[in-house]
Amino acid sequence: MHRKECCRSCAGQLYDAFAAANGVRPDAAFEEKLLASISRYPRLEEYLEQWTEVRVGLMPPPNSATILKTSCPICEALVSVIFVGSPLLRAAESLFDLFGSLVTRWEYVGSQLMFEARKPDEGEMQRFEAIVSEYTHGEIASDSFSTPRMSAPSVPQNARDVVARSIELGQLWIVAHELSHALQSSVAIYTDLGSWRDRGWIEDILNYEFPGVGEDTRANWAIELDADVKATDIMFDALFDRMKTIENHTMRGETAAGMLCGGLAVAMEAIYRLEVAVIGEEVRHEGYVPEHPPSHLRWKSNVERTGFLSRPRKDVDLACFGSILGGISQRFRTRHQEERKLY
Repeated sequence: MHRKECCRSCAGQLYDAFAAANGVRPDAAFEEKLLASISRYPRLEEYLEQWTEVRVGLMPPPNSATILKTSCPICEALVSVIFVGSPLLRAAESLFDLFGSLVTRWEYVGSQLMFEARKPDEGEMQRFEAIVSEYTHGEIASDSFSTPRMSAPSVPQNARDVVARSIELGQLWIVAHELSHALQSSVAIYTDLGSWRDRGWIEDILNYEFPGVGEDTRANWAIELDADVKATDIMFDALFDRMKTIENHTMRGETAAGMLCGGLAVAMEAIYRLEVAVIGEEVRHEGYVPEHPPSHLRWKSNVERTGFLSRPRKDVDLACFGSILGGISQRFRTRHQEERKLY
């Protein structure tokens, strides 16, 4: 929430104008739920309270999350509002609730995670298609997907806890990504946060993965990857701060990083799944270039960033939870994935 009354008023007007122009309907229940999640991470809440505010509403895709920015007409300060469409958040939650319900074993033998998951049945495949279809057509009602499947007795409690936490962190990472775009408007703020030092690293990734991408596309993808990296920085900081009871800083960093990779998997996999559905046949068009970087590139760069932040031991698999969640997701392959027509 903006601290000055004039800025709060300006933010309200900015959001109201956006909502009216885009047919956004309120989703107070999910907005309250998201704000409650934010409050569990004081460092993230501190960032948001200092620079912006968060609103959630029902709006059809593809505009699932964005940052609204303007200058306050009274004090000329930067005013921003993060808008996240609840269909995106609900679909992510529903997809991974479905994926998590397939887990049949989740236990540790020593330090090794023993994991098993069954194949989805026909009803679960139909459920997956329904989630994606409803998201694509903007038909998700505010009370859709309210029955959790992970509560089934066949799902181990440890798996429920990890997947539920990963869902929450994935949703918060989406918010942090838009917060990063707000901070990109201030050279002083962004330089202090240190993300500009990573632009050379981001350019190296793009040069290696996509050497033939056009200059304009490269510039747009660099901005998005920069926001990704800063979102990962912010969420790692928020998790590290929340784990104050772990006195060993190395273990604290590894734990935070492992949890964050689970959240990254939820965010990236949900964005990818829904991106595939929304893009549809557009990938057939010659010269088609997605607005955002490919999700696999975003996953790779952010996992690498998380490893850099935590500086883990060589025997620690930070992406364990994320890889497991992604592996389950692959059991629900779509036609576009099978034909490899995306990217």
